[in-house]
Amino acid sequence: MKKRATAAVNQNKSWPFTSPENSTMETREMATRSDFAPAAPPSAAVLPQELITQILLYLPAKSIGRFRCVSKPWNSLLSSSYFIKSHLSLHSIHSPPNLIIVSSSDDSLFTITFTPKSSSRMSREDGVSRKLKNCQGMWDSLLGSCNGLVLILDCKNCLFLMNPTTLELVKVPDFSLALDTSASFSIHGFGYDSSSDDYKIVKLSCYDKRRVVVNKGTFVDVYSLKMKTWRRIENSPCDHSYPHGMHSGVLLNGAIHWLATDTSVEGSPDIVAAFGLSDEKFKHFGVPSCFNKRKSSAYKLAVVEGCLGMVCDVAYDTYQYYIWIMKEYGVQESWTKLRVNLPQNAQFFEPICQFGDEEVVFLMNGAKLVLNKLMERSSRNMVVSGVRPMDYFRIMTFCESLVSPSFRS
Repeated sequence: MKKRATAAVNQNKSWPFTSPENSTMETREMATRSDFAPAAPPSAAVLPQELITQILLYLPAKSIGRFRCVSKPWNSLLSSSYFIKSHLSLHSIHSPPNLIIVSSSDDSLFTITFTPKSSSRMSREDGVSRKLKNCQGMWDSLLGSCNGLVLILDCKNCLFLMNPTTLELVKVPDFSLALDTSASFSIHGFGYDSSSDDYKIVKLSCYDKRRVVVNKGTFVDVYSLKMKTWRRIENSPCDHSYPHGMHSGVLLNGAIHWLATDTSVEGSPDIVAAFGLSDEKFKHFGVPSCFNKRKSSAYKLAVVEGCLGMVCDVAYDTYQYYIWIMKEYGVQESWTKLRVNLPQNAQFFEPICQFGDEEVVFLMNGAKLVLNKLMERSSRNMVVSGVRPMDYFRIMTFCESLVSPSFRS
């Protein structure tokens, strides 16, 4: 009996905050409780379905993919069109943009996720890159981005739609009326048509005047992601063979924008051609007056601070860099000139995305990301972990979303 008591005391010494006297009483209570089956949870512990949905909506897109494996009802909910649209509406406003790049070294795809300012000050890194190993291929160009989907062209001139967050990749079917790529030029645009709840790819094609004598204008082909079909509509009234290169269209206010020239007017002035995704009609508005007087020239459109922006050629004599911002959409008189402070070795540059409230990320010389504070006219090179300077030559923004390239309305 004495040995048993001693053993009990020694055993109780390993239980923190428990004395030998109290341990005997606790043991009896535990034995008594173990004689009863566990009580059923109260009904108040079951959350309403509406509350569960609201909680799940605030999760990032990558987490939603894992939660789809919880059960069949959850998979059905999280894959529904209602949930995907609600999740996109919530996160497209509050979430920072991400970047997708085509590496110039091996034509592979990378994504760049920006580091929050609070942690970036400690790590001295502005972003982290990740190679998309599940999307191997020889990629050539990034042609458009909308609601988390990215339009990509590979080295065989095949179009693909991709969601870099979910890593879904779908090939866009070829169009039987497409022009021969060896004797023509093409530019693309991509966007969402809210009136028909459909994603559309717009392809503008024209014959190479050096190879084909007959001028047949600019063909306009539209692909519907909902219908999975191409169709050719009325030719564009503008000349899209712009002298500074045929860049992809810029999506803003439900329209895709390209720089072009108006051949119906004497002197063929430079214009911005806007293709409406709902009515599938072109409209155009003027560029800053100094452009058509050849005092300056633009070479690319962009979205800057939520407005249509235009990037100017570099003035190499003064090394001054400017962008024009259309403060009131569609109004030529609202173009505002804004000086950008960049290093003097910038041969060409383009705004990529907004970073914070007053900072804009620029791609300089196709090989370096620069963070610019427009109001303070200050800039610095960005540090991105895992990316060499020449690795981000072709770059585009995207938002994390659950939208599938195999779009289901």
